[in-house]
Amino acid sequence: MAEVIYQDFSYLEETIDLRYFKKKRREIRDELIKAWLGNQEYSIDYNYMKIRINGKEFYFSGSYSGYKVVFIKSLDKVGIDIEMYKHISLNNIQLFTSKEELNSLNSELDSHSILEKSTLVWCIKESVGKLFDVGLSKGFESFKLRKLDKLYIETTLNPIRENRISIFYKMFHNFCIVLAKF
Repeated sequence: MAEVIYQDFSYLEETIDLRYFKKKRREIRDELIKAWLGNQEYSIDYNYMKIRINGKEFYFSGSYSGYKVVFIKSLDKVGIDIEMYKHISLNNIQLFTSKEELNSLNSELDSHSILEKSTLVWCIKESVGKLFDVGLSKGFESFKLRKLDKLYIETTLNPIRENRISIFYKMFHNFCIVLAKF
């Protein structure tokens, strides 16, 4: 069981500067959680990315891009990422992806632009990094997209569990969201 909460605060663009919004986004996330849970009793452990709701424990993960906020709670360990296409620079894609990885997406995302595919790769790697609790401090080389019979993640972080990683994604007009879970 998983539940994703998404909120677009773009309507604040004209009244709140993005730099200010970024400083306040964790508070905004916490307000969203509070509103979502209503009167339920809850506590959050940010060290272990767990949320306890009415005595039941869940994993959670969150992400932000521009004025967009997304988070997820799940019984299983999860990582989630959101990114707007305009935030990825085509001049820097070689830092986080390879031609082989982008080509592995061609059969599934043939109609999408190189920028959209690059953003998807970025989000996949970010969400998997969150799944392993490493962020991307280990570097993007720790995660590789491969395609044999199907698309999969290859990682050296935990080879025993790598075949159990599930990736779910949704491409939107100007951003994408990726969820990774064991």
